[in-house]
Amino acid sequence: YPDPLTFNFDFEYFNSSSAKYLLDFCKKLARARSEGMNVKINWHYEENDLDMLEAGREMSKISKLPFEYVNTRGYF
Repeated sequence: YPDPLTFNFDFEYFNSSSAKYLLDFCKKLARARSEGMNVKINWHYEENDLDMLEAGREMSKISKLPFEYVNTRGYF
């Protein structure tokens, strides 16, 4: 398989308007994946930011696009 087209989502915050655009983008990526494109999503979150982790899980579920979750441990 060719290397995946990888997207790293690493947000400190996003509002509901931004979430809508992000979800639309993820749905387009899911469509491309279903058509054979090798797509990978890394959803970064700080260890203590469970809200951001849950936002990623919801985004993945709604868009039907699998995410990998990357714990950044808040060292940045």
